[in-house]
Amino acid sequence: MKPSVDAQLAAFAQAFGSFRDGLADAIKKENPVSVASVDRFEFDLEGPTVVLSVTSGYITAQQDGAWAVTKTMQQLWEARTIADVPDVIPHFRLTLGAVRYECSKEFMMRLASHRASREDWEAACRV
Repeated sequence: MKPSVDAQLAAFAQAFGSFRDGLADAIKKENPVSVASVDRFEFDLEGPTVVLSVTSGYITAQQDGAWAVTKTMQQLWEARTIADVPDVIPHFRLTLGAVRYECSKEFMMRLASHRASREDWEAACRV
């Protein structure tokens, strides 16, 4: 019997909470030029949405930094970390300096399956 969406949401929230700090460290490590600090990184059950706010590092274009961070987060979806909860794939909201992106869960899955480019991301997610 398939678990309810509420049960799946709870499972994802618990899993996200248990490895959030490790993901924050990975984001900084993978993007040392783009990310000086991870200021907010949480799972909002209402969305459901993964919310990430980072302070820019030594980048000249914040869009480049935001793309680098999004590509790192793509690995979360791509690695199927949340494959056990496909009905509750979260949206993704990113703030990096003055730029903001809000990606739907459908778009993040397209990106994870390599069916979307950076240009698609800019068009679909830039706020």
